[in-house]
Amino acid sequence: MVELSHTELAQYRATAQRRQTAHAQQQVQRQRQGWQVARQAARVLKQEFGVQQVWLFGSMLEARRVRLELDIDLAVAGLADDRYLEAVAQLLDLSAFAVDVVQMEHAKPRLREVIEQQGVEL
Repeated sequence: MVELSHTELAQYRATAQRRQTAHAQQQVQRQRQGWQVARQAARVLKQEFGVQQVWLFGSMLEARRVRLELDIDLAVAGLADDRYLEAVAQLLDLSAFAVDVVQMEHAKPRLREVIEQQGVEL
């Protein structure tokens, strides 16, 4: 086992702290970007697809749960079934974020309940 001097250990800790701080900043930035894309997606869904309501839910709501590879979870009310794929395709073109869209009319009761209680209407 390699023993580190006090100086080496202090350098190691400082580097670890810098990495942790940088990661936290990236998470906050990713969340901000996600919110911007979610708002833009809500506008598109309402204006171009006649959706009445859009909610953001899931991990994007908490910065500490946001990982760089996560997606944006949206729930919608009023999206016609025959336009679902077109809507999702258009949302995927907005940014590098993956976007998942749940139609409230087809969601299981427990998921609907979670979205209504924890989701943020956009």
